[in-house]
Amino acid sequence: MEWVKLGHVVFAAIWFGGSVYIEALMAGAARTKDPQVMGTVAMRVGKTNPRLFGVAGILTLAFGIWLVADSSGPWEFSDTFVSIGFLVAIVGIIAGIAFFGPQMRKIESVIAERGPMDPEVAERGNRISMVAHVMTLLLLITMAVMVLQPGM
Repeated sequence: MEWVKLGHVVFAAIWFGGSVYIEALMAGAARTKDPQVMGTVAMRVGKTNPRLFGVAGILTLAFGIWLVADSSGPWEFSDTFVSIGFLVAIVGIIAGIAFFGPQMRKIESVIAERGPMDPEVAERGNRISMVAHVMTLLLLITMAVMVLQPGM
C-alpha cells in the first residue's frame, strides 16, 4: 500500500505545484501589462491546464479512494481530513470541467475573432484568475489538513 500512498502524494504535489507555478506565470504576464504577452501566456496555460490538472486531480482522487478503501489502512471515509480532501478534489475536477475549460475556450474564440486586445479577454482572464486563486488556496489548505490529519 505504500506505493498507493506515494502515488496519491505525487499527484497531489503535481496538482498543487502546477497550480502555484501557473499562478506565478500569470502574475508575471499581468505585470507586463502587455495584452499580447498576457494572451500568449493565457493560451499556453489554457492548453496545459486540462492535461495537468485534469489528470493530476483525477489520479489524486483515485489514489485517495484506494487508500481509504483498503481495509488494512488506518483511514476511514468518515475522517474529517479525508472528507475535506475528497470534497476539494471533486470541487477542483468540477471547476476544471464546468468553469476553467469553457472560459478558456471562450477566450480562445474571442482572441481568434477580435484579437487579444478585446476587453472581454481581460475580463474573462481576471475571472479565471480569481477562481484559480481560490482553488490554489483550497489545495494548500487541503494539503495542510492531509499532513496534519486533525482528529487522528
